[in-house]
Amino acid sequence: MTNRMKAKGDRAERAVKDMAAANGFPWCERLKAGDQRDKGDLSLAPGVIAQVKDRKTLSLRQWLVDTEAQRVNARADVGVLVVKLASPGKAPVWAAVMELPGWLSLARQAGWGEPLEQEADCA
Repeated sequence: MTNRMKAKGDRAERAVKDMAAANGFPWCERLKAGDQRDKGDLSLAPGVIAQVKDRKTLSLRQWLVDTEAQRVNARADVGVLVVKLASPGKAPVWAAVMELPGWLSLARQAGWGEPLEQEADCA
């Protein structure tokens, strides 16, 4: 990775960290880069990690696979992919992306939906 790309990634991670802190996650911290077992870019809260991407070309499928691997490596309950969607002349939009089974589980935990006897696989 070039220094320019690393600096761009660092800026994106700091932006997401600042956004998280301003929205009720003041303990959000950047995770150590370069670990043999990548655990994501940010720890939003105990059990919640985020992978942050700021790229022109989107590779959502691969990034979701990577985010899931990082969630497992971090032994986290939730992993979310945060993607900066830029458009010339417009303010960027930050999107949180995750696999549907994980989102459905979070929605149930938040009180929406009905409890399940056992978790279903939505594959």
